Amino acid sequence: MASALVVGVLLCGVWLGPHVSKAYKTCKVCPSGWAVFDGRCYLFNMQEKEWIDAELTCTSLGANLASLRDIRVLKFITDMIYTATGSSKKTWVGGHDAEGLWLWSDGSHFAFKDWAKGEPNNENGKEHCMEMNFKGKLHSKQNENFIIYKLLHIDAISSNMFPNIMFNFLLQESMSMMRSAQRRTLMFVPKT
Repeated sequence: MASALVVGVLLCGVWLGPHVSKAYKTCKVCPSGWAVFDGRCYLFNMQEKEWIDAELTCTSLGANLASLRDIRVLKFITDMIYTATGSSKKTWVGGHDAEGLWLWSDGSHFAFKDWAKGEPNNENGKEHCMEMNFKGKLHSKQNENFIIYKLLHIDAISSNMFPNIMFNFLLQESMSMMRSAQRRTLMFVPKT
């Protein structure tokens, strides 16, 4: 059974450091077309993607799906989406679960808890990725839109960066295996 693709939202965030204003605006430090909030740059781009394809698009840009560090980031992203689209489009963020343990795709600590009522529920064992703007809250879902953020300010590679580099490598490998398994599942036709 093929999954329906929903219009995707690409939101890239770039770490700029504490010297950058926390206001929602375009910043000269950010690449052209990006907006800055709380020391990170964000880019909004409409695309049709499944969660894994959204994350792979992000990593190809040196980015990840956005991690919602706190309610302020959620509000900023929600406002940004509404400004760009005129609606509260359902949108991917970097949350995904490892059978009940929720993680951010960038390897950062997962502490955000503003789920929609009854979520996460892994409905029919198929909801492993997080979307926002589901009745104004977070929701676990299999296929929806997406948001990305990117760490751009790196002075030098240090030993404390290794865990995130390794996490991203392992995430990409596990997602590749998931896609491969999904393809086999989609091509499997049981005998009647």
